[in-house]
Amino acid sequence: MTFDWTGFIAVADQLRLESLKDENPESKARCAVSRYYYGAFCFTKDCLVSIRQFNPSANRDDHADVRTSLEQKGKSTLRKAAEHLRSLYKDRCRCDYDGTVDRSWIDMANDASAMASFIVREVTQYRNECMSRQSPRE
Repeated sequence: MTFDWTGFIAVADQLRLESLKDENPESKARCAVSRYYYGAFCFTKDCLVSIRQFNPSANRDDHADVRTSLEQKGKSTLRKAAEHLRSLYKDRCRCDYDGTVDRSWIDMANDASAMASFIVREVTQYRNECMSRQSPRE
């Protein structure tokens, strides 16, 4: 059984909400952004693999290659999902490696939540459309 990557998004939601009550919310907000990215990225990668539209190389190139795959589908919502993945990736790198950022941690986590939700919704819809068009195997 494959792992349900949206579980990372649920954990990120918990961290984000807990950070709102914290006197020092930065650690939880940083972790939330990272989990939002990985949840959305891995969910997208697995969906594309399941409909035979992506062949992962199991290295760091997959991050850019998943976005490129979405951009090439010809749907504006999937191009927007690719943009959101790119933004989440950059924010995840900032949260994991940079000591400071140019906006509040809470705002960054809230934005990451909205982007991850959009990505999962649109990729799920695309996967379902593709699966309904596939003919049953004989």
